[in-house]
Formats: sequence, structure tokens, C-alpha cells
Amino acid sequence: FEAILCLESVEECYKFFDKAIELDGDNYKAYICYAIAKSDFKDYDDAIKLYKKAIEVNKDNSFALFRLGFIMFKRNDISCKELIWRSIELNNTYIESGIYFIGQYVVRNGDEEGLKEIRSKQLELTQKEIDNMYEERITRKTIFEKPNIEENLLNDIKEIIK
Repeated sequence: FEAILCLESVEECYKFFDKAIELDGDNYKAYICYAIAKSDFKDYDDAIKLYKKAIEVNKDNSFALFRLGFIMFKRNDISCKELIWRSIELNNTYIESGIYFIGQYVVRNGDEEGLKEIRSKQLELTQKEIDNMYEERITRKTIFEKPNIEENLLNDIKEIIK
């Protein structure tokens, strides 16, 4: 997709992605890149369709789920919550920004139950991170015989809880 940087116009960019999708209708990356381009030019209706198509092809694509959720957040659409939660479940790098956007949505809409849901999911996600980290530390100790695993684990937990 580096070729799109050399294109001279938005129309050429769109033709490039149209051709990529024509050649491979299951190329979810082409749908995502096209959706990003459409979003950048404020064509959110088409971006939504393209992100949905990318998700249809690859239902576990956290990036497409998050970006679609963000557009729906900007439109104040309740579907943003489900999309963003799903992206967080698939990829914990979206935790901070995802919870922020969901929080903004529920506050904006006076959704008290949504606030409770956020707190519950935050606790669940924190526990899941701790469990994953613990499992990773155990694996490393088994594989590498790393000393002071308990101390390292406690330090990591302190970082998460901060």
C-alpha cells in the first residue's frame, strides 16, 4: 500500500483501493486502508461500510472494530460501546482510549448503568491482565529459569494498579 503515497489525487487513491478490492474481495487490509482514507476525508458513511466489510471478512480485527467504534462514538451511536469493548477484548492496547471513549459516551447520554458496566469491565480487564502477566512470568521461569519471579510479578502488579 506504499504506492498510495505516490498518488496525486483523492480519486486516484480511491481507484487504487477499488482495484485492490476488485482483485481480492477478501482482502480485509484493503478495506481497512480504504476506510482510513475515507475517514481522513470525512466520508464517514463510506468508512463505516468499509470497516463493516473488513470485520465481515476478519471478525477478530481489533483495529477495524476500534476504528468503527470510534466513528460510531462520534455519531453518538450506542453501537460504539459493543464495538470498542470487543476491540479491547481482542487487543488490550485499546484499554485506555477505549474506556475513555465509552466513558464519554455514557456520561454524555446519562447512562448510569453504562458507568457501572465500565467499572465492572475495568476490574475484569485488570484481573485478566494480572492473570496473563502471571502466566507469562511462570512460563518465562520455566523456560529461562529467571530468578526473583515473585518480585518481578509484584512490581508488574503495582504498575497495573497505579
